[in-house]
This record gives sequence, C-alpha cells and structure tokens, in this order.
Amino acid sequence: MEAPMWRNNWGLAPSGQLDKPLYGSSQAAEDPCFQASKMTRADVQGTFLKVEYQTIRRLPKSGYLLFTVKTMADPMSSLEQTPKAAACLAKSIRGMSSTMRVYKGIQNDDICKVVLEYLDSIAVVVVDQATKGEAGVEK
Repeated sequence: MEAPMWRNNWGLAPSGQLDKPLYGSSQAAEDPCFQASKMTRADVQGTFLKVEYQTIRRLPKSGYLLFTVKTMADPMSSLEQTPKAAACLAKSIRGMSSTMRVYKGIQNDDICKVVLEYLDSIAVVVVDQATKGEAGVEK
C-alpha cells in the first residue's frame, strides 16, 4: 500500500458524547427517543449524527501502517443548515437493507419513516432552489 486510503462511516446515536456506544448498541436501542411508538420529529432533531473519518497510510521510514480515526458528532438539526447533506443522507438510508439501517441506528421501519420524513422536509429546500433562480423566481 503506497497511497494513503480513507473512508468514512456514520450512524445515529442518542447522545453526542464520543465515548458512548455508537449506533446499533443496546444502549441506543433502549433510549426512549429510539422507541418506534414514541419517536417524533423533535426526537429526530435531538438525536446525533456521528461521523467517523478514517485513514490508513504507510509510514515512510519504518514501513508500519498508521490507522487514524476522527469522530465527530452533531445534532441532526444541524442538517437544516445543509439541505444537500440531508438529501444525500435520505438517499443513502433509502438504499440500505433493513439490517444495515439497524446497524446505523435506525431500529425499525417506523423510526425509519420518521427520520426520512424529517430529512425530506429539509431536503425540500434543495428541490425548491433547483427550480428557482438566485432571486427566488421560477426558472
């Protein structure tokens, strides 16, 4: 491996604390806001999107491999500032199997529906901007 490699990973979590279990943990599954019958738009806004940026590279002198992880957590409501990111996340979730969604912290179809409704309400801004010019006039 000569060139550095990178990847990223994400998941929903009940807390922004970086030392708490990530998505898909029993702790996350037991959190009240992740209960299907109780999850609301406000709960989605209060959950956290945790993102890991991971790199691996070979050190030039020793030849050892160095693996790094940078973890960041932001409330889902921060996506309201970046509608394109909300649209991409919704598209990604729609393309996942139910098993992968559980791994990402979306425990069942009811929770998935609430999360997607929230993301779609943000992503509508992207569609609206695409059909209007800079001054907000229909193209």
